[in-house]
Amino acid sequence: MNDYKVTIAVPVYGVESYVEKCAISLFEQTYSNLEILFINDCTPDKSVEIINKTLEKYPHRKAQVKIYNQPVNKGCPTARNLAVQIATGDFILFVDGDDYIEIDSISSLVTEQIASNADLVVAHCLIETNDSTYLLKYCDMNKTKEDIIKDCLDDKASQSVCGILIKKSIYINNNIKANESFHVGEDWQVAPLLLYHAKKIAYVDKVIYHYQLSRSNSITITSQESVTKKKNQLICFVKTMNCLLRSFKNKGQTYLDIIYRKKAILVQDAMIYCCKDRDEESFKILVLELKSIDQKYLSALGNTNPLVLRMKKNYYMLSVILYFNKLKKLI
Repeated sequence: MNDYKVTIAVPVYGVESYVEKCAISLFEQTYSNLEILFINDCTPDKSVEIINKTLEKYPHRKAQVKIYNQPVNKGCPTARNLAVQIATGDFILFVDGDDYIEIDSISSLVTEQIASNADLVVAHCLIETNDSTYLLKYCDMNKTKEDIIKDCLDDKASQSVCGILIKKSIYINNNIKANESFHVGEDWQVAPLLLYHAKKIAYVDKVIYHYQLSRSNSITITSQESVTKKKNQLICFVKTMNCLLRSFKNKGQTYLDIIYRKKAILVQDAMIYCCKDRDEESFKILVLELKSIDQKYLSALGNTNPLVLRMKKNYYMLSVILYFNKLKKLI
């Protein structure tokens, strides 16, 4: 079973409070044929020092561990793209530096891959917050592959690339990369393409990945604390939809329909937050995005859509329309 070499790739930035637990979960894997890549994205804390100190307790892993130091901070998408380029494993599994995996995760995933000859092997994730935990199934394996892709595009299933056993050749043969200018939504660009190009997707019915949402400086947490950060996040998601439109241009109209409808909703949400943030320049750019969307997809914006189209040049009036339309949907 240990014939396949698996590369575990971990971007490292600002995770000193969590990376020891992450590293231990990797070093204690029951699977032996590993390459463990830590991509140091110029972390300003002691994360790398903690990794090295932890590694001292696992001498049998030392030859398998590589720490690659980025010359400048470039963000998670660049770290993951780099990991794919330099990985020597047959398969890749991504783990965030503030998360951890079960010690038999790789063994379980590889066992299923050998049995099924799958290109992707998925499992369950446990979401852990400060006061609760809940189970997240990556996707509904009772559905067809096309429906799984559609759920991923439509934000009805996980878009994470973490905790999945991925055949490296899918990345290489199809030139799949995250846009390195985005620091939010990069997984959403990549996961649907991995699903699309995988000839077979297999499933392990167990938790293998623990996703911790308790970080005070996590993007997921802090994006909710500030209107400006939420606005920027939504704008990044709009850009992600544009990336997906290019990626799925020749892959079927059904996929494009979902992406356009999702883009329409995200553009509206981003416009609302631009209004709240008094960011007229970004708002004007989003107006151009709105104009680029065919009328048939704008039905997702609700009954006020004709007003949106007629009055989109009036910044203040539109802010009122969008804001109260959003409130009406939430009531």
